[in-house]
Amino acid sequence: MDSLLTTIILPPSRNLLTLLDFCYAITLIIYLPFFAMTLGSLTLSVFYRLISDGNPARKEFARELLLQVFPERHYGILYGAIPVFTIVVVYAQSLYRADIHVVGFMFWGIITTLLGFYFFYRYRSCLREEHLLEQVEGLDNVPASLREEIETRKSTVTYTLSWMMIFAPLFIYWSAYLIIGAMEVVLHPQHWAETSSSWQYLTFAGFWWKFLFFLSACFAVTGAGVLFFMCKQYDKLTDEGYELT
Repeated sequence: MDSLLTTIILPPSRNLLTLLDFCYAITLIIYLPFFAMTLGSLTLSVFYRLISDGNPARKEFARELLLQVFPERHYGILYGAIPVFTIVVVYAQSLYRADIHVVGFMFWGIITTLLGFYFFYRYRSCLREEHLLEQVEGLDNVPASLREEIETRKSTVTYTLSWMMIFAPLFIYWSAYLIIGAMEVVLHPQHWAETSSSWQYLTFAGFWWKFLFFLSACFAVTGAGVLFFMCKQYDKLTDEGYELT
């Protein structure tokens, strides 16, 4: 992967590196808050979904957290996936022909990020569809044939949800691990040549505090998002859901 990139990446000049630094800063300003809120909101949503056990307020919170905080899918690609690609390009240019595998790690970070956002929005759409089916099912005078179709569709949605609750956090967390670890390796030139596997991130003390700090920031940003997007829209929540929020 690294040898392939060195054949298509331009040799960096001073002006180009200055431009890359500017692009890198702008990209992180856009990417980090959005990705932190994605990871934190997904974690809270899956957690409350798992402990709902038929509790309507918890199910509502797990659903509305994603529906109110996050826009449609194309915004996830715009603010989540594309910035990661920009980060990889910046590192590939800056580390031109360096004996380092970071760019390859970040390339897999792009793949896991794309998959993570796909499963994230798939999970979000399943929560919305499940709620819609429950509302239709609760109507009076629903034909028996339609009720059977609703039950069949609900079982399909529930099955899909069970898998999305696994795949979405798995790939989102894995992408965060790959990207944060790659950024940490760049800071240690003496370990560039010997770091050939992403599992070696675990041997860097700096990786641990950066990763744990990022996780704590995720829930801080998510808490701010809940207060801003959900608590001000009282009319879209039930009393129980609002109290839980």
